[in-house]
Amino acid sequence: MSSTLLELSNIIAGAVNSFNKACTDNGTPFSGLDVPFSPSSEAFRSNPEAAEAANIIAAAATQLATMVLPPPGAMFAMMSGHFKSAALHVCLEANVTEILREGGPQVLGSIV
Repeated sequence: MSSTLLELSNIIAGAVNSFNKACTDNGTPFSGLDVPFSPSSEAFRSNPEAAEAANIIAAAATQLATMVLPPPGAMFAMMSGHFKSAALHVCLEANVTEILREGGPQVLGSIV
């Protein structure tokens, strides 16, 4: 195994430990994707140590993914971000989540 892969995994693990410690010490729990977005769910971002650790995690994870994905897949993932954000914006503005929730499995089944 490449030593760079191991180094990146160690960087991620260390930054996750720093992130958890910063959140615990500051009393700002990290809920991830388990709760809807709210100012309190993002409170950890105001902690400089947690923010720095989050940036390290994201950078190392991106580099790790770029190393292990096939080059076209990695390039597409990097280049298509603006399309994903535009699609999410359309879904948000059109209340797609609520439409699917109200319609139930029948609506989702007819779309897919």
